[in-house]
Amino acid sequence: MCTFRPNALAWITLSVAALQVGCSARVGGDGRSLSQHNDELRRDNQELRQQIDETQKQLALLESELRVYREDAAGSGAIPGAVAPVFSGLEFGRYSGPIDSNGDGTDDEVRLYIKPTDQRGRTLVVPGQVKVQLLDVTGDSPEVLLEKLWEPADWDAAYRSGFTGDHYSLTLALAEELLADRDTLNVVVQLTEATRGTSREIQAVYPLHR
Repeated sequence: MCTFRPNALAWITLSVAALQVGCSARVGGDGRSLSQHNDELRRDNQELRQQIDETQKQLALLESELRVYREDAAGSGAIPGAVAPVFSGLEFGRYSGPIDSNGDGTDDEVRLYIKPTDQRGRTLVVPGQVKVQLLDVTGDSPEVLLEKLWEPADWDAAYRSGFTGDHYSLTLALAEELLADRDTLNVVVQLTEATRGTSREIQAVYPLHR
């Protein structure tokens, strides 16, 4: 008959306890149950699925926007025989020049009616920047007496449509000292188109009344 000694029984008891602790560590070393770990895994998987769904929605939206941009860029192709207008020149309107705005017999303003034109001489609406110079050309080289710049927003606001036709209306004040000993005024207008940077210039000489 086999009997266990007290020391052997104690060793077996400790060994069983160690195995139980090892199993517990493999299932969930922090003492949580297997079901708790499964719950956490399910929650993590659910969050991951939500992130994937959101990413897929954003990707679909970007693909849709890209498709629209490609269609806009491609268009349906040019129409044979159609010629697009191109900014090609400038014209002064009929009533451009110095005027006496207050009736004292002396010109005190320059009013310019500017018409940008295409390659066929038709008036165009042209966004851009305009520079106007009043020059003295009596010397060896031109002298700038007055210069004014119209930025794109100001130039756009100067557009008019009336009995003189479509045009841009610009006004410059003439100081009295600017007119001293002068019978004419040389005006130069330069328009730089906004999208391509194309510049066109026009010049005219007007008589002064003083």
